[in-house]
Amino acid sequence: MPARHPTHLVLAALALLTVPPALAGSGTSPAALLPATVTTAAPTAMPSANAALVLRLVRDGLERRDTATVRRLVAPDYREHDPQRANGRAALLAALCDPATPRVRYDVIRTLVDGDLVILHSRVTLTGTPKPLAAFDIYRVRDGQVTEHWVNRQPNADAPNPSGRTLLDGETRVTDSALTAQNKATVKAFYTRLFLQGDLSALQTIDPDTYLQHNPGFADGVDTIRRAFGGMAAAPAAPGHAAAPANTAAAPSPQPLAVSGEGNFVLVRTVSSFGGGRSLVYDLFRLHSGRIVEHWDIVSPVPATASNSSGVF
Repeated sequence: MPARHPTHLVLAALALLTVPPALAGSGTSPAALLPATVTTAAPTAMPSANAALVLRLVRDGLERRDTATVRRLVAPDYREHDPQRANGRAALLAALCDPATPRVRYDVIRTLVDGDLVILHSRVTLTGTPKPLAAFDIYRVRDGQVTEHWVNRQPNADAPNPSGRTLLDGETRVTDSALTAQNKATVKAFYTRLFLQGDLSALQTIDPDTYLQHNPGFADGVDTIRRAFGGMAAAPAAPGHAAAPANTAAAPSPQPLAVSGEGNFVLVRTVSSFGGGRSLVYDLFRLHSGRIVEHWDIVSPVPATASNSSGVF
């Protein structure tokens, strides 16, 4: 069974920190972490073109291993945040040409565009992997080429959660494009108040009547979140954590926080550091009328080594 991080029993946003053993050896560097902030992507005039470019790279370049597509769509100085890959287009091409590199198939469920960032929420199947992975991939596109890539993956759960939901099902429609900035600010405030300040009133941001939970260990609604806070003191804590338990000497120091999204969807990225381990946490929220109504998450361990120096951020 995957190890469970106790502090992620506190919120549907980071409800249950699952550290999958299958990914524990992937390795990543803690370098290049950012201060807590909202990610501001560079503006772009053609977001749909960026999404189409990324999907073409995934289909033709990564799945079919068409090296001409990779050379055309990936910048030579491409920066990689996947701890299993090296920086640079040449390294990506070398991996794709290596027969030992597992074959990959993407079932893209959600595609979001925020400025020069394209976010994919997908089911990923790798040869040699016992079960599909739920994944977030983020690509930065500039001047018609992918220049940067971030990723977080977690094995799919063996069964649906107590409400019958999985890591990837649920709403996919992007709406309320005019509310993107407002929704990002709402989610950032929610994270800051609850996790950094230990303010339980932040739970009012969640609509208790319609809140849908996709974390494998939790049911819909806010009651499980409130119960998870039982026994916790209202001491400050870092984003990605509950308030520190009463018998804890001190809460961990603040961790980096990045917020991006499109319309009614907002993605938060952070690093959880508690109890001697570090985990990369991606949380996707759907909002309606200014309140959180749905949540998905992916969590993976942050080992000490990586094939690049870019760090998980």
